Amino acid sequence: MKKLIFSLGLTVCFPLFAMDSTSESARQDDTYKTRMSAVQSAEGKSAEDDVLSRLIPSHLDNDLCTKTNKKGEKEKVFVPRTQTVNSIMLIWTGEGFENVEDLKKIYYSKGTSTHIVVDKDAQPYRIVEDDQVAFYAGPSQWKGVPSVNQYCIGIDNIFDGFVPSKSPKEGVILPGDTMSRKWVEWPLNMVDSIGELVASEQRKHNIRGRNVLAHSDARMPFGDKWDIGPLFPWKYIRDKFGAAYWPMDHEINLEDFKDLKEEHYADLITRFGFPDSNWQRFKLHFYPGNISPDLDDATKKMILNLTIDYYNYEDPIVGGKDEEFRAALDEYLKKNELESIFRSYWEKN
Repeated sequence: MKKLIFSLGLTVCFPLFAMDSTSESARQDDTYKTRMSAVQSAEGKSAEDDVLSRLIPSHLDNDLCTKTNKKGEKEKVFVPRTQTVNSIMLIWTGEGFENVEDLKKIYYSKGTSTHIVVDKDAQPYRIVEDDQVAFYAGPSQWKGVPSVNQYCIGIDNIFDGFVPSKSPKEGVILPGDTMSRKWVEWPLNMVDSIGELVASEQRKHNIRGRNVLAHSDARMPFGDKWDIGPLFPWKYIRDKFGAAYWPMDHEINLEDFKDLKEEHYADLITRFGFPDSNWQRFKLHFYPGNISPDLDDATKKMILNLTIDYYNYEDPIVGGKDEEFRAALDEYLKKNELESIFRSYWEKN
């Protein structure tokens, strides 16, 4: 089974901050545009060719849920949706699951669920329909809006995520990790399946890449959910499917941003959508080469690169720039007298 290959600390699927290489940035940009043209030309394909129409049905049944509430009433594993879908969340099962039927037993016993499950062979299953609320995110928030389950599509993956450092299973120990564990590398066939699913759900519900989340992005409080992990190749699914979002490389000179304080970096990531300024939470998604809980220079560069790139990013699936983000950022930068610094980078890029 093919896997995405990772170097120590940084995966080749993630942008390296080689700030003295404009030719590399240009090459990446040309490659990206070529791939995005292919993605956009495929958007008109028939429903019969769409992955969502080919999901294997394995629907949950509320009558089979065994969890009860404090009143002794049987809970439900899905309920009708009342809010518009505008987000997608990727999660994993963790160790101990072999197939979809194993997972459904846990769903029934705990009163949880997701909309789609991708098994170890990369086969996706329809578990709950999109017009129903499934229960997977727990206490959560994105872009200041609580209860992510209410407006999100959940895609679960039968995948270990990480294993104890002494486990015989293969894995990578990442710089800055304070826990004794090895992160498992994603099989390429699973990543392709996830990328295709995400892109299809984005087209179906008109979802911007910014709103394709990892479980850890929105969980409140942070610390008990680590999925979908720092080794998930967001850049790969962006390049191949136009799915989700990962920033292009920009040349960032931290000296230009010497007046920014820690609170400014915190404000930038919360304006992107994160519920707080937990640096480790941010690093699990936008991996800068370590997952320490600190705001180091690599993380500052990643935050700045993200902010500079996304401001002018044209979503290959939804189309156009994210005017909601741009307006909020413009207001913040003007209020804090930071506009000229960022404007100079937007003019260069």
